[in-house]
Amino acid sequence: MLMKTKVTAIVMVLISMGYSAFFIVKQDWVKWCIAACAVLVVSIIISTKTKNLQETYVRIEMISIAVHQALNKMAKAATDLGDIVDRLAIRHIDIARELKS
Repeated sequence: MLMKTKVTAIVMVLISMGYSAFFIVKQDWVKWCIAACAVLVVSIIISTKTKNLQETYVRIEMISIAVHQALNKMAKAATDLGDIVDRLAIRHIDIARELKS
């Protein structure tokens, strides 16, 4: 999780659960449960590993390279298949000429 994502998640959790606890719910024990859940969720968000943006760019670059290699293999396979079809078509024409003569 990027730091920006963590901050956004914490702010959203605190706003939504704070609004629920203070304005929607009337019973005190439910308010305390919501507050405890908010603390738990915020602690989970904080405890997750913060990713470095550089690591994300490296992963995207690696994925891009892998996709490029796969596309090259597919293009080579299509070319090979085209060559096979061409040879079969030429062979078919040769057989048809032999049958006519």
